[in-house]
This record gives sequence, structure tokens and C-alpha cells, in this order.
Amino acid sequence: MCALTSERVIEVVCKELSLTKEEVISHNRERRIVDARKMIAYVLRNHFDFTLTEISKLFNHKDHSVVFRYLIVTEDLIFTNKIFRENLMEIERKLSESGLTGLKD
Repeated sequence: MCALTSERVIEVVCKELSLTKEEVISHNRERRIVDARKMIAYVLRNHFDFTLTEISKLFNHKDHSVVFRYLIVTEDLIFTNKIFRENLMEIERKLSESGLTGLKD
């Protein structure tokens, strides 16, 4: 796991969604915060090949099952929720423009 990569992804997501890192890694269940976690998990898993366990540790989860669920729900939200999809696409664009290696086109 690359701490620099995960920190940068968290930073970009937080900035885009007007959240703090503390909010994202907390156990808060507000939709906007949970959606941010989903986006972080999606980017780290699909663009940087982080394991479910590595991602779960970032969010202080005891196991990877929550992250697995995030990924399943995110796939659905990409197709059904225009705002979620647009936010995620903007985050991916910003990460790509920042030169973060590993981001697939």
C-alpha cells in the first residue's frame, strides 16, 4: 500500500466534496461522508489495485466486508446517480491531471 497515493486520493475527494479527512475516516454515517468513502475505495481499488484490507485500514474498519459493499454499491451508483457519477468523474480527472501514476484512462 502506498501511503502517498491513498493520502492524495483522500485529499482530492475531501476537497471536491468539501469534507475533512477526519470526517471521512470517522464512523459517521451521513450519506455525503459515506459517499466520499465509496469514491475513495473505488478509486484505490480500480485504479491503484489496493486490496480490500488495505482500504479498510484507511477507514479504521475491522474487516474488509464494508469496503466490499462500498464497491458493489458504487458500481450501481455510477449508473443510477448522475450527481455521484459526475463527482467521481471530476475526482478521477483531478487525480489524473495531478500526475498521480496508476490512474488508468
